Amino acid sequence: MFLDYFSAKTLEKFISEFNGEIKVVKFQNKISVWAGGFEQSGPLVEKIWQDLPPAKNVLILGLGCGSILKHLSASKITGVEIDSVMIEIGKKYFDYKNTKIIVDSGRAALARMTQLFDLIIVDMYKSGKMEKLIVPTDYLTKNGIIIYNQLCFGKDAFDIESSLDKNPLVNVKEIKKFQYNKLIFCSKK
Repeated sequence: MFLDYFSAKTLEKFISEFNGEIKVVKFQNKISVWAGGFEQSGPLVEKIWQDLPPAKNVLILGLGCGSILKHLSASKITGVEIDSVMIEIGKKYFDYKNTKIIVDSGRAALARMTQLFDLIIVDMYKSGKMEKLIVPTDYLTKNGIIIYNQLCFGKDAFDIESSLDKNPLVNVKEIKKFQYNKLIFCSKK
């Protein structure tokens, strides 16, 4: 029993058309999800989401299995995820309370959105590659924020920061750097 705490145990494996092999792993009594060789949820990833701004209505593009949701417990959430296998894992291992789930691509779901959001989180990755999507600030409330999660490694990484800097409708307010990620906080100009 004591040794179980110090060794990673694969609880379940899934195969996804979008993410290939997905593993649900338990290590030190915490659940994490690995896809394409990258941790998608769990203790390492959750650290970057600890200090989210309070928001009534939240849109998450790239919900994954939903481990971010525990940091938004007071919010009404719309989560968009293209991979139904991730949704299945999220329902089994994480809490989808207060969440409307849309299984679709972020781009397609966004095109059908009619409401405004206080917070939009863009966290769309496939096997470690970021989806090249700049969300129009038209989807934000007056004081709304868009947060882009960008991985900070990989030679073909999409440099969203320079794309946002060149956008005349976006104000890059803050950048928080972590070991493997940076969060780029944006608002309307």
